[in-house]
Amino acid sequence: MNFSIKLRDLLEDEKTGALVRAVDLLLADRSIALYMKIPRHDIERFSLIAGASINIPINEAYIRLTYEEINKIDHDNGEKLRFINRRLRPKLRKDKVNIPIVDVTVDRKPDVKEMEQISQFVVDVVYSHPRTTLLVPPKITLPGEVSASEKCDIFQAFLKVLSRTLETRQSSARLGYFVPDYITRTALPKLIEYYVSDLGKDALIILDVNGSRFSAGPYSDVSLIHREMSENKIETYAIYLFSHKGRKRSGKEVPSEDLLALLNGVNLVGPNRRVIPLPRNVVETRRINKIFNERDFLFYPEDRAPNAEEYQNFCALGKRKDEMLDIFNDIKVNISAVSLFKGPVETLSALKRPEFCDALKSIAKKRRDIIRQKSLTSFL
Repeated sequence: MNFSIKLRDLLEDEKTGALVRAVDLLLADRSIALYMKIPRHDIERFSLIAGASINIPINEAYIRLTYEEINKIDHDNGEKLRFINRRLRPKLRKDKVNIPIVDVTVDRKPDVKEMEQISQFVVDVVYSHPRTTLLVPPKITLPGEVSASEKCDIFQAFLKVLSRTLETRQSSARLGYFVPDYITRTALPKLIEYYVSDLGKDALIILDVNGSRFSAGPYSDVSLIHREMSENKIETYAIYLFSHKGRKRSGKEVPSEDLLALLNGVNLVGPNRRVIPLPRNVVETRRINKIFNERDFLFYPEDRAPNAEEYQNFCALGKRKDEMLDIFNDIKVNISAVSLFKGPVETLSALKRPEFCDALKSIAKKRRDIIRQKSLTSFL
């Protein structure tokens, strides 16, 4: 489906450091204000119990595949039907804006023929599904021994193959800009330039942060994107953090990384998709349940959270405690996002503790420094 982006309003507050870009995603049948945390689970049916009616119109459908699996599916119609019925369709939700993000692992540097096979699979099987709404180039995950510069070159070569595949299918659908985590800061401007030239200026920019927290590094790439879009005189864009870690692992109170991102010009924040296999006994030892408190935008250890009783009552509604914890926190983060969207300065001034605002001011200073810098191309 084709889409466009409309900038409705822009607020940058010098005192708090908040940068809020009010952006609408315009589709054929609806307009959606993009300012939310996309949850891993269905939170809407629990939101009234948690104190608000939350509507999340965007659904991220994350699908991991290997090249070998694609090759097997291509040569076996039964495997193709099983993939569609068991791995694709269940993740595409009815009446939602479905954004399938396909992560294809290749155990070597792919040649052109293999790139063509991946692109044809994505176009013919994933993009063509009737519930797919927005099209996103797949992530090509490459072996660790492939250098960063080679990974950048391979991904850009793949984008050209994908473009040719869409042309042969006579497809006029617009794609989002996908930026894999291995795209270096020096390669990012070139990738943005390619996307603008090939896909147009209305941009849904999906930035893969591969399980990183916003304050631990992605703020720099987001600031660089703001700078590149400004230098290209493009206002009609939205930034979507893919695979974002919403909080720091710590035994003390920590700010919400999702809200820090939304207050630095990000529009959508997706759930963490990075999987680090650990033995069960290690997982249980390292697990620190954290509860988000909307009165100060901090995550607290469960044993000293101000809203622990509210969470415990909520948790009793479901069977799996870890899943209910995610749902509770995502509801509360989205309630806070609504307040920030309506009045960021007023909402921040009402917080009961200073830690979140202090973190925001620190990141905002770095953001302004990066945006003020001139890119190398501006001197050529």
